[in-house]
Amino acid sequence: MALLLVLGLIAAAAVAARGMAQPLSALQTSRLSLDPKDLPTTRFGSTFRMMLALIASILFTLVYGTVAARSRRVELLLIPILDILQSVPILGFSRSR
Repeated sequence: MALLLVLGLIAAAAVAARGMAQPLSALQTSRLSLDPKDLPTTRFGSTFRMMLALIASILFTLVYGTVAARSRRVELLLIPILDILQSVPILGFSRSR
């Protein structure tokens, strides 16, 4: 199971690195329409993405919490990893000038 997780993380990092190697001018972007007839579609898309994120968060919480609660040894590994990962997003906002 751990081997699959590590291989999955390596594959995800490889895909992300390949996307970061492209110049910004090569990105495929579409213009956001502010036409009132397009607002329901845009609203549905945003709501759908939020619901998917919420479901993914709940599933992660249930699985991660259950695994950490069942084994003291695994808990000693998983809880510090989670603490470190929770601090990662703030690093994106703190830039030295």
